[in-house]
Amino acid sequence: MLEVQSVQAPGMRHSVSFTAAAGELIWVRGPSGSGKSRLLRALADLDPHTGEVIWRGQAQSTVLPQLWRRQLCYVAPESAWWMETPRAAWPTPVDEALLEALGCAPAWLDEPVSCRSSGQLQRLALARALALNSPVLLLDEPTSHLDDASRDRVEAVLRQR
Repeated sequence: MLEVQSVQAPGMRHSVSFTAAAGELIWVRGPSGSGKSRLLRALADLDPHTGEVIWRGQAQSTVLPQLWRRQLCYVAPESAWWMETPRAAWPTPVDEALLEALGCAPAWLDEPVSCRSSGQLQRLALARALALNSPVLLLDEPTSHLDDASRDRVEAVLRQR
């Protein structure tokens, strides 16, 4: 269970509290600039914040950030690739069925990141995050760069997980 208790980060209009059970899908909605991304980044312990986040009974403040982020994986709306090819940054063996379900060609992993569109990179970033098998995915605008067909594919994969 994920418990969020009065979490507020700079740029958030209000503090946020909620509880999420295993397998539950929660959408964070609000106007642009209201702090949705800041909230997700705070939950992943990427930005300073007040309040407390508790995952499976363990408070975020008692866990090393890098260990916390293995449990709560944040995927930004603009994916970051520090290596020339996606495969060089891939954390685990490649699940080609997952790539194909997301509409990604396995060959993309060996091609320069600069050859991919923002929508293709967004789907690859999601596949990379799913490969980590983190219990909690914090997806920040996961379909913002996608066409309707790609959005439908991504949403179908997420519903199955």
